[in-house]
Amino acid sequence: MWGGFFATLGLPAPIILAWTVTAIELVGGICLILGLFARITALLFSGVMLGAILLVSAELGVRSGPQGPGADLNLALLAGAGAIVLIGPGRYALDARFGLDGAALPRKNAIVEIRSYNLHPGTRAEFHRLVVDESVPLLERWGVDLVAFGPSPHDDRSYFLIRAFADLDDRQRSEDAFYGSDEWKDGPRDAILSLIESYTTIVLEVDAATIDGLRTATVMAPEVAAEAPLSPHGRHPK
Repeated sequence: MWGGFFATLGLPAPIILAWTVTAIELVGGICLILGLFARITALLFSGVMLGAILLVSAELGVRSGPQGPGADLNLALLAGAGAIVLIGPGRYALDARFGLDGAALPRKNAIVEIRSYNLHPGTRAEFHRLVVDESVPLLERWGVDLVAFGPSPHDDRSYFLIRAFADLDDRQRSEDAFYGSDEWKDGPRDAILSLIESYTTIVLEVDAATIDGLRTATVMAPEVAAEAPLSPHGRHPK
């Protein structure tokens, strides 16, 4: 039946083509439901839908009606298949379970380094300027993943900087290379260190969602943080 239909369209090898399309729609449909070989299947399915639109549905219009089925259903199926090709089947698909689609796998935990600086009194605005104008461009040139930075609003001398690394070895290599570079030592190093009274480093292993949340954290500008009312002990209230 399908072979005869494809023959009327003037397509070559109509019998083989009919069996191919049947296999893609039947087996491919099952694969899409399960999320197995999803991207490849969706790409093949997109080809079938595109062929159906161009060879059959285009002459009947976009919308289905008394004249017969239009291209609307095929367009919807093409859009859905295209979405799977572009973004993958998701983390609950069999592709993710068996490691067949790297994009569908949950992202691996990473190492986050949080540095808390205690600055000399009255220097935080200048420290922030140096970080923004000097340190951040330098870190970006060295490929360091700078997650967030800025003044901590709980007092007028604290400042934080958060960086992310693939693992502890990556952190060690990255920091050895950065802090050992002439670009850092001959650049903003002395000016920045002169404003720091002390600092503490904390390293955590966190998931990707936590890092993404830290990237969107709202940070007060130094002048805004400094205007917050102080407690009787000389610190901003918690």
